[in-house]
Amino acid sequence: MLTDRPSAQDMVATSDTSYSAALRRADRDRGTQDGEQGIPALAEVRRRQAELAGTGKSVTVGYQLVLLAELHEKLTELHAQFLQMSRTAGLELDRCDERIERAREDVLRWEQRVEAARVPLTPEELLPRNREEQRWSDAMLRHRREVARSRRVMCAQEELEHARDQVDRRRAERVAAVRQHQAAASGPGTRARGLVELYQRRVAEYLAALAQAHPHGRTLYPLLSLPPVELPTWVLETSSPSADTGSSS
Repeated sequence: MLTDRPSAQDMVATSDTSYSAALRRADRDRGTQDGEQGIPALAEVRRRQAELAGTGKSVTVGYQLVLLAELHEKLTELHAQFLQMSRTAGLELDRCDERIERAREDVLRWEQRVEAARVPLTPEELLPRNREEQRWSDAMLRHRREVARSRRVMCAQEELEHARDQVDRRRAERVAAVRQHQAAASGPGTRARGLVELYQRRVAEYLAALAQAHPHGRTLYPLLSLPPVELPTWVLETSSPSADTGSSS
């Protein structure tokens, strides 16, 4: 019997990853079964170790490969979900940018109208336009024209402020959309991290049981080290600040 071996929990960092008792039992049973059957053969493991010498890679055989392939398949599915979320987010942000641009164009138009409304009255504008106005004095006519001009300026200014508020609202909508999509996109990344930890624990549990039951368990145990499982690049990206998280300028 192999004694003083580290437990499966010692071989990986503890986490909240769900590892059910049934699944743990299945992994241990598989390790015990392979160990009792002398799988893998010590000679085969040493041969693989010699082939990988200097590469920095770990020897992985049998059930280890099955678990790692299963993990890869699940990560691939999560990556597809992540890509779909990214496409959806991109389309939504494009729509936000379009709305912001239209709101900016409205601001520009109303700025031009305010500027046009503020232009001083021309001599032609001060001329009478009907018989009633022909009876007015020049001062009264100018006063009426200035009142009308002030109203035009005020109305245009109100519309301009409304247009500027609309730009602010559209920008706020974009910021909210970015945050919403970032929160949603973190789901597959969190799930991927959990899966990596889960499968590291599963491999560790299997190896511990294998070493316990295998005739050459004491020798095999250090050779069948737990292979490192690197997080996919896309998972790391979900935990990094996005280059496009703010509102369109």
